[in-house]
Amino acid sequence: MKPNFFGLNIPHIADFPPAVPLDSYRFWDDGCQRIWINEAEGEFVTTQLDAWVAKLTAAGVKDVIFCLGGTPQWISSQPTNTSCDYGAPGFWGYCAPPRDINPGGAGTDMAALQWYKFIGQYAATHPELLFHWEPWNEFTRQSQSLGTHSWLGTNQQLVRLCEDARAVILGRGKITATGQSVQTVAGAGVFVDGPCDRLELTHILSQQKNFRSVCRFFAGKLDLNGRQWIRGPEPQGDGSEKS
Repeated sequence: MKPNFFGLNIPHIADFPPAVPLDSYRFWDDGCQRIWINEAEGEFVTTQLDAWVAKLTAAGVKDVIFCLGGTPQWISSQPTNTSCDYGAPGFWGYCAPPRDINPGGAGTDMAALQWYKFIGQYAATHPELLFHWEPWNEFTRQSQSLGTHSWLGTNQQLVRLCEDARAVILGRGKITATGQSVQTVAGAGVFVDGPCDRLELTHILSQQKNFRSVCRFFAGKLDLNGRQWIRGPEPQGDGSEKS
């Protein structure tokens, strides 16, 4: 089997590289989430991310998925909420939307815009890796069926975060609050150079009802180039469905 058939997410950098060859990697639970990089307004610490990039490059990994989501406590609309994922002191409110976007999706979203600009520029300085962008992790997990929440915002707030990330990182569309067009961050996200023809969302099977509601909402908001792509539930065992 060729390495490009395999992609992994490995929480501990000491466990990398694995015994099996791989061609892609997803950043998650490895110290590279926004809540650890952007712990204070205007401050970005990439020590752990730098270490991972070096390891991935040395191993010959070409494609990486970077999850943009997770709200730092300093900008969370629910900074005392301890029911979110990563609910340790200093990281409360992770699953809530930022306080500068209201439930209808309006607002400045300035903190997220700064984050998108920073991480987009970071990706541009590492052309050896092709960055793919994931807006949020398990956004349909709005109940405590698994113990904690992953997202407590509205669909409109999530779409707003997606729109602003797309505008800043890919240079496509406009920043919602101002209508301002922005330049693409050179080298970041150039793999998306036209309307997307597939929207892939992953969720937990126990959240099917909410997942389908979100899919219907997104279908009316995102440019899918006139096409739809639907795939039914994955086999039991990996705990996910894609659509």
